[in-house]
Amino acid sequence: MRPVSLRRKIIRALLVLFIVGFAAMAFTSAVVQYRRDRARLAAAMDTRIVLAGSVMRGEIYRYDAVVRRIIADIDDSRPASSLPALIGRRLQFHTLGDVCYLLDGRGRVRSISSGHDDYLGLDLGAVPLEDAAPAAPGEPQVGHYQSLLTQSAVIGLAYRLPRDWTLVVERDLQHVTTAMEPFIRTPLLAGEAIFALSPSGRVIYHPDSRLVRTRHNLGFDIKERSADGGDGLFSYRYDGVGFIARRLPIRQPDGWTMYYAVPRTELLLRIARAVLLQASLLALLFAGFLAVVHFYLARFFADPVSRVTAVLRRSGDRRALSLAPEMAAGIAELDEIIAAIGARDQAVNRISAQISTILDSLDAVVYAADMESHELLMVNRYLRNAIHYRGDLEGRKCWEVLQKDQRGPCPFCTNDRLLTAAGEPVDGGCLWEFRNTVNGRWYECRDQAIRWTDGRPARLEIATDITWRKEVEQALTAETERLAVTLRSIGDGVIATDDEARVMLMSVAAEELTGWNQHLARGRPVGEVLPLVDEETGMRLPVLADQVMADGLSRARETPGVLEGSENHRRLIAESGAPIRGRDGAIIGTVQVFRDITTQLRTEEELRKAQKLESISVLAGGIAHDFNNILMGILGNISLARSRLAADSPVAALLQKAENASQRARGLTRQMLTFARGGEPVKELSALGPLLRESVEFVLHGGNIVGSIAIPDNLWPVEIDRGQIDQVVHNLILNARQAMPGGGRVTVAAANVADGGSESFPGLPAARFVRVTVADTGPGIPPRALEKIFDPFFTTKPGGSGLGLSVCHSIVKKHDGHMFVRSSAGAGAAFTFYLPAVDRIPPVPPPAAAPGNHPGLRILVMDDDDVVRMVAAEMLGCLGHTVAEATNGEEMLAACEEARAQNRAFDIVFMDLTIPGGMGGREGIRRLLERDPAVRVIVFSGYSNDECLSRYRDFGFRAALVKPFTIDKLAAAISEVLSSDA
Repeated sequence: MRPVSLRRKIIRALLVLFIVGFAAMAFTSAVVQYRRDRARLAAAMDTRIVLAGSVMRGEIYRYDAVVRRIIADIDDSRPASSLPALIGRRLQFHTLGDVCYLLDGRGRVRSISSGHDDYLGLDLGAVPLEDAAPAAPGEPQVGHYQSLLTQSAVIGLAYRLPRDWTLVVERDLQHVTTAMEPFIRTPLLAGEAIFALSPSGRVIYHPDSRLVRTRHNLGFDIKERSADGGDGLFSYRYDGVGFIARRLPIRQPDGWTMYYAVPRTELLLRIARAVLLQASLLALLFAGFLAVVHFYLARFFADPVSRVTAVLRRSGDRRALSLAPEMAAGIAELDEIIAAIGARDQAVNRISAQISTILDSLDAVVYAADMESHELLMVNRYLRNAIHYRGDLEGRKCWEVLQKDQRGPCPFCTNDRLLTAAGEPVDGGCLWEFRNTVNGRWYECRDQAIRWTDGRPARLEIATDITWRKEVEQALTAETERLAVTLRSIGDGVIATDDEARVMLMSVAAEELTGWNQHLARGRPVGEVLPLVDEETGMRLPVLADQVMADGLSRARETPGVLEGSENHRRLIAESGAPIRGRDGAIIGTVQVFRDITTQLRTEEELRKAQKLESISVLAGGIAHDFNNILMGILGNISLARSRLAADSPVAALLQKAENASQRARGLTRQMLTFARGGEPVKELSALGPLLRESVEFVLHGGNIVGSIAIPDNLWPVEIDRGQIDQVVHNLILNARQAMPGGGRVTVAAANVADGGSESFPGLPAARFVRVTVADTGPGIPPRALEKIFDPFFTTKPGGSGLGLSVCHSIVKKHDGHMFVRSSAGAGAAFTFYLPAVDRIPPVPPPAAAPGNHPGLRILVMDDDDVVRMVAAEMLGCLGHTVAEATNGEEMLAACEEARAQNRAFDIVFMDLTIPGGMGGREGIRRLLERDPAVRVIVFSGYSNDECLSRYRDFGFRAALVKPFTIDKLAAAISEVLSSDA
């Protein structure tokens, strides 16, 4: 604890005594005053409440005496019909707003005050006396409600008459408000409020007339209400303001209560004024007493001690202490202290002079400072000269003198590091470096904890100027930092070597690419840190740094090399190198700059592949369309010829073979169209298991390949184009069979996958799939061929088209699926595709009905190809229909308009989907439906993947045909359209 002066201790003790005594007296006075004022307020409130209650009761029962005299004159012998005249003569109201009316036993108005004659004879029913308590015998029933007659808040008095008649007197509450105005004009306290409430808390009277007019239920708005205290007062909060209130029940009407409330702040302010006055008087009295005590203690005790200590403080000037016996002021203890100090003063001054001479001769800063107060205890001349300070430093704060603009102990102070937990000095002290903020010089500081002459812990510091050394170090560090920042800012990998091609520096990018840390790589050959091999042969490439060192020229590697990194990642690296020359021009090293261009090359390769696929798909679509038109002529004529021959005719058999060959050619165009860009497949909800089994049995029948099927019965349903998925499975099994000409095994397995993200194939989303795998035991697929396996026209089989697997991949993609392949040399290949699973159950397909013939129809055929149009007309003619032809949409619309004008509209219209240079099926169906919504149109096209064929009903067509088609397919389409109308 830091010592303080005796005078200050006396002052502190007197202040504590003053504060404690004054606070106790002030608190007691406040409590007494608070209780006294509350008692006075309660008594005053009672008086005003009684007066206010009497005034209000007089206003409510103002007509009570008159009414009672009238009632007393009514006897049971008087007929009921005379009551209205009697009461009308004797009870007259002249006060504005008061109403009186007489109700007979059935609640009808028999007599009423003037001005309200319109209500005579009205059936009012029961008198609406809200909040009314049951009345005592002979007393009226009193209630508070809004009058039906005046639409004002009133107090109603209902008097019961003989024969169940009732006399009702309604007093307007404005009269009560007027009568209570004297209380409002003469408040006891500012902000007071006198009000009356009904038993349910509704306002009978309140100074705020708005609450009276609206029959406000003030009881609901009173919050935080406390219980009555011993003085009968209670507190509550209304509209955010606290109140102190007193309440008394009104003798009449029963259940009504008068309240007197004043803001809590007014009462507290009144009490505070009184307490403040009393506290001021007490403070003056107590302060005077303490001043007398302080004068006595200071005069005869503190002043002598202060004079002695003042002399002791001046001991730092190395002169003898001028302590005189009269300073003791007659106190024996002080006289002995003065004598002892004077005897030791001379010896201390001699030793101090010797130590100061030694310290001032040192070429270093030396000072000692108190470890608690940070006051300087001793400084040498070198310190004074270093900071150019000529004043008295002893006693000043070390951080105030030795640092610039410091407002407290230095954050780097070593005091906490110089003492052990037990408070003993740490062996060896603390050695550290620091730049002084006063003179800007760098110092090497050696701090040591010591015990000062008075036993307190102190910090002894010896600081040597090392500014010249720090300047050299900072220049070297700045140069190194600039080089490091430059290397870090370069996005490419950079390696600097010495004249022996050994690593000296590496950038951050070089560390990431090579996997070597700069500290581990330093001094190693650059060929070891950056090993590049040829992408084709796998042979180690020459070290570029050696070539640069040999001829002194900058070089760039013509072809990228493959970097085998520490994480075994294959990266394609582009590298260049340049020599580093010294001041004399001699080569002292090289700099290698390299970067990873794997992603760049792959992106370029994918772009070229996409462009190739785009061109091939457009070409395939155009060829397939034209080829389908040609096949339409061939297949249509064969179908017509075969239909006109007997079934056992030898020519019919030959035509059947020709038709089968045409169907195989149609399958080739279908593969080309599937690969080409087109619409979505014609999907339907299907079970995949039966389709897989049929494909396996069909393809592997009669061969030397063993088929194995692993398909569970609970396979989830999928939405697929059965023909296209059958083509996928057929191609995969056929591909496996062709890969094993000497025999082998093909395994077709299917399974449900609840979470695609858990599969081992990358990029598969976390969704529900049905997985199908076709695996063989063949020779496998070479690694280079594996990368191009799904490319169109890529094949390793002699005579193969190269479309099979690319078509499979395209079909799966158009089904929102995913397809992968895995293979290793000598271990076969496995093709896996995933199809999205659905939750619905596939419907059981109805048995196919044989197409019926409906001869005699009028049919219009629209196609730009003469052969297709002619063959279609011939087929329809063979089926017994009358055919008209059109080459484009314009001719088709004109023919339909002419036929409708003659009342011979076409029964069915066939439209080709694509008409080069003219209106095709899309626009034709739209314009035709605008004129005739009931028209029946069948669309046909060589693009089997067009969305108009897969979703033909969405475009208004009744059926769809894919060219080429046979006469049987044509008859089936007509039957489908006609049966759908039925």
